Amino acid sequence: MNERTFGRIAKPIMSLTCLIGTFAQRKKKRKKPEMFWTVRALLEVANIEIASLSTDIQEILDKKVLQICRAGSRFTKQSICVQLYNDGPKVLKWAMRHGALLLITKEQIEDFPCVVVNEPVKVYADMCAALYQTTAVNSTAVIGSIGKTTAKKMVYSVYSEAYNTFWEPGNDNQVDGIGYSAQHIPKRTEKWLQEVSEDTPGCTEQVSKIIKPNIAIITAIDKSHIEQFGNEQGILDEIASITKYMPDYGVCITSMDDENTKELIKNHRVVFVSMRNREADFYADSISVNTEGICFSITDKKNDRTCKMKLKNVFAVHNVYSALYAFAAGVIQGMCYEDIVHGIERYKSTGVRQNVFRAKGIVVYADCYNAVAKSVRSAINAAAEIPIKGKRIAVLGDIAETGEYTKSTHDELVDIVNSSNFDVLLALGENICKSIEAKNNRDDLEIVLCKSHKQLSKTLKRTMKKGDLVLFKASHSSRLDKCLSSVFRFAYTRKMLEYYWPQVAWRLKVIFS
Repeated sequence: MNERTFGRIAKPIMSLTCLIGTFAQRKKKRKKPEMFWTVRALLEVANIEIASLSTDIQEILDKKVLQICRAGSRFTKQSICVQLYNDGPKVLKWAMRHGALLLITKEQIEDFPCVVVNEPVKVYADMCAALYQTTAVNSTAVIGSIGKTTAKKMVYSVYSEAYNTFWEPGNDNQVDGIGYSAQHIPKRTEKWLQEVSEDTPGCTEQVSKIIKPNIAIITAIDKSHIEQFGNEQGILDEIASITKYMPDYGVCITSMDDENTKELIKNHRVVFVSMRNREADFYADSISVNTEGICFSITDKKNDRTCKMKLKNVFAVHNVYSALYAFAAGVIQGMCYEDIVHGIERYKSTGVRQNVFRAKGIVVYADCYNAVAKSVRSAINAAAEIPIKGKRIAVLGDIAETGEYTKSTHDELVDIVNSSNFDVLLALGENICKSIEAKNNRDDLEIVLCKSHKQLSKTLKRTMKKGDLVLFKASHSSRLDKCLSSVFRFAYTRKMLEYYWPQVAWRLKVIFS
């Protein structure tokens, strides 16, 4: 059972929780009508001229709205549904047939009640921002090309030591999912932690409008999603826009070691972390890797305080950056050092992101949800540090959305493996196979180019033995999880259950809190 199959099982469960939530929220609505806004109030905060609207919309202006949602992505009963991304007429019609009050669209859809605007995403952001501002919860945003999910999870481990923290444990990190979260923050929440995707031009600014982050953590930036932006500057500008609606007292946390981030933010206070420079506000040193994970210390330069800590079952040294972001965020929030350290040490990876586990006597390093050249190098280096008795096998696939850098990126991947201590390279994907064929590879490196997932799985089963290490690294579109599930079925099933259960539990918490 691969990740896609798990998704097919998990998504209906999540949809069912949405349905349960609709009835729960309708019950709340009858008890506390002040919690819900009318159509009129929501249109007004989006600066829509009500007098010019059609008669059918005028008639529903005083109706209460259950939620604002992207058409088809959430349960739409008594909702305002907004046309986002490339949603077509079909899904918008579906929303109306399932009880939506009206649509926010780019053009009129048949005779349905539609508010036609040039940029529906801005209207959606205005409405969700207004609802979020009724809470007293401050927010932390995590954005970047590499490592934002790991950083988010580590920051959550820290925050949850001292605060009732609201977060979404999966990858619902685009504007529609973030808007949904803004409307469903449970009572007694003290902090909102939100991962933000930078893959759709213009949407990060709208996310900034919704959450108005008090703290913005900007992780490493690379060429991920470059096809959507055309060049690296487009990516940088998109990520920097997370500070567009940040309050004046807001703080950015980023790395002094990344050339793309250290000069990125000009209009807000920036707190720097580093693994190389002791001039940073927070720096890590005494870094070592052993059989249990990574040991290191972090120094808060301003307060002259150094704390020792370790990450168990984590071997990629770049994860120390995530610990630095979490440590800095905890200090800025006023947490005590003991709670911060305990929170960082509680972190553990799940799913197919930097997840190291044992199966069939083999060490499996599953890290195939996302990839750029930097993260491949880090994964190779991390896997090289894990002590084993047998050989090291790299299973690599293509890196997606690299645009004009496709050839150079995949050439770099092959160079990384050639300069490592890996013994076997199994490759799947047109681009990486082309790069391998064009290179003068190490004589002692066994290479197999696979044309299908089935061939890859068979080759891996034939090649690996007890005591070996197998690294899976590629973009999610390469679907290396198919091979993982085929070769390590039971261990993979357990890891995916660990990944999906928190997401279901989160949705239930949102519904019933």
